[in-house]
Amino acid sequence: MKTFYDSFCKYFKEEEFHCPCGQCDYIDIDLQLKSLLLNVREHFEKPVIITSGYRCKEHNKKIGGARFSKHIDAIACDIVVKDTSHKEVYDYLFKLLDCSFGGLGLYRTHVHIDVREHFATWNNTHVF
Repeated sequence: MKTFYDSFCKYFKEEEFHCPCGQCDYIDIDLQLKSLLLNVREHFEKPVIITSGYRCKEHNKKIGGARFSKHIDAIACDIVVKDTSHKEVYDYLFKLLDCSFGGLGLYRTHVHIDVREHFATWNNTHVF
């Protein structure tokens, strides 16, 4: 019997979610976030590339991340789905979240997804 963990580990590696600073301890990302990422992977049937997962406060500050970034809390990821437009990924996640929870941001280079308690969305591409 295949478990959630087995399915998740089939597509994602723990290292993808580590803080890039290389100095801090690894903090595992939120289970609900993992579930969303697995859903995206299985829906599009294409690799999901994690461009940013967990960030320690120091690294977040160094790269100019938001002061209260959800990446610091290990409840956010920036993603790219191979051979899929960011807008298409954003639209799918918008429907999936159903305005009930989570943060969703559309950028020129990626889509941001987090599992905050309230729903928030933003567009930093200026394409629509």
